[in-house]
Amino acid sequence: MTYDPDRTTVLPQVASPFPITEELPAVVGARRGPSGRWFLMVVGGLLIAGIIAIAALLIIDNRRSDQASSDDATTAPTLAPVVDVGQTPVPTAVELDASEGEARFVSTLSGLLNNAKVAYIPGVIVFCGVHFMAETAKILNPNKKVLLPDLNAGCSLAEACEAKDLKAFKEKHPDHLVVTYVNTSAEVKALSDICCTSSNAKKIVDSIPLDQPIIFAPDKNLGAYIIKETGRNMLLWEGACIVHEAFSIDKLITTHKAHPNAKIIAHPESEEHILKTAEYIGSTSGLINYAKTSPATEFIVATEAGILHEMQKEVPDKTLYPAPAVEDNTCACSECPYMKMNTMEKLYLCMKYELPEIHVPEDIQRQALVPIQRMLDISSK
Repeated sequence: MTYDPDRTTVLPQVASPFPITEELPAVVGARRGPSGRWFLMVVGGLLIAGIIAIAALLIIDNRRSDQASSDDATTAPTLAPVVDVGQTPVPTAVELDASEGEARFVSTLSGLLNNAKVAYIPGVIVFCGVHFMAETAKILNPNKKVLLPDLNAGCSLAEACEAKDLKAFKEKHPDHLVVTYVNTSAEVKALSDICCTSSNAKKIVDSIPLDQPIIFAPDKNLGAYIIKETGRNMLLWEGACIVHEAFSIDKLITTHKAHPNAKIIAHPESEEHILKTAEYIGSTSGLINYAKTSPATEFIVATEAGILHEMQKEVPDKTLYPAPAVEDNTCACSECPYMKMNTMEKLYLCMKYELPEIHVPEDIQRQALVPIQRMLDISSK
């Protein structure tokens, strides 16, 4: 069974942040039957294409009219170059460039962090991801407009660690340095000493003096994996990713029996009993690179199912099996319901109205930038 990116879990309909008032005009006198249906399809397709073209022209015109004021904005400081600070590649950060009127950059959160050129050109960032990702883009680009198609697109890890709770926990352990995963809110980052991603977490922890106590939040599974890798005794926050905790060990074993030549590879956000079965454990970029370089031709992949789409493009000649979830669903895999809240309809409305916009208070932005910058500086060494 080759992974099919078109199979997705059917999720409840999420209300659009904007009422849809545009309606396609009815086709009067359309013939019934097959030829009539084809006529409706052709006309409908032309109408949709026209709407999209008009929306694009409006966006381009707005970008050009705002160009002068954008050029006068204070230039943000250039970040140090980073060597792979990736975590959870998901579609996408789209940079709208006023001078060219087209998407300049399509990438993951790690790509946005790792590309100072894109991070500081004039324009609008439309982040088709989840809330903490868009917030991170805003923290790095305070003078830019950052948009998110659905403000309800959250993250179970970010929701598991609220700022007020972390503040109280820090007060109980005042001698501890706080390392937080990037999957956190801007307010939590502002309370942190340094941030990390799944790909650089070990390097970040290794950079901290051995006699320095550490609080690691919010992912207890990633934290436990880093403890095992570094030998450090860290205080772990009780948070977890609902996607990576959904894998069924029994179904995984059954899948491997059906495909005994397949290598099991897993993201470190997965639970320990899943990681114990893995041939390779790594970040999303690490999993993709392993699949590309390994001589194996079959892999059982324990991470969010949407990643398999990108991975399959990188290894079209290899077979990927999504690690099965406990819950029975349409794809027998584990999908992020928050990521699936991004739809083409919401993206269209977001780009048309330039809403919803992400706002981070100036004091929070300044404080949250410090641990992110520290992470980037250490990662670049």
